[in-house]
Amino acid sequence: MHLFPPLPDPRSPFLPHSPPSFPPPQVDDLINMQNANLHCLPENYQMKYYLYHGLSWPQLSYVAEDHKGRIVGYVLAKMEEDAAEPHGHITSLAVLRSHRRLGLANKLMDQSRN
Repeated sequence: MHLFPPLPDPRSPFLPHSPPSFPPPQVDDLINMQNANLHCLPENYQMKYYLYHGLSWPQLSYVAEDHKGRIVGYVLAKMEEDAAEPHGHITSLAVLRSHRRLGLANKLMDQSRN
C-alpha cells in the first residue's frame, strides 16, 4: 500500500488533475486534424476527406486534446456497410510526436470501437 500517489510521468503533457479528453471532432477541429496528419503520416488527405468522414460516420471519429484543448491526435474510422457482414476499419490514426508513448493511440482506438 502506498501512502502517496505515484508521481506523474515528467514527459506527460497532461496535468494529473486534467486528464486528456477524447471528444468527437467539431468542424473547427478539422484543420488541426489535417495538420497532425501532415506532420505524422506519409499518406495525406485533402480537407474534403475529413468532411466526408465527419458527415458519413460522425460517431466513429475522435480527437485527443491536451489540457489546453489543443488537438494532439485523431482517429478516423468508417463502416463498410455494403459488405456481406457490416464491419468497420480505421482509415487514419495519428498522434503528434510530442505526445506519443502515453497511450493516446490506444485510447483513440477504444473510443472508435465503442
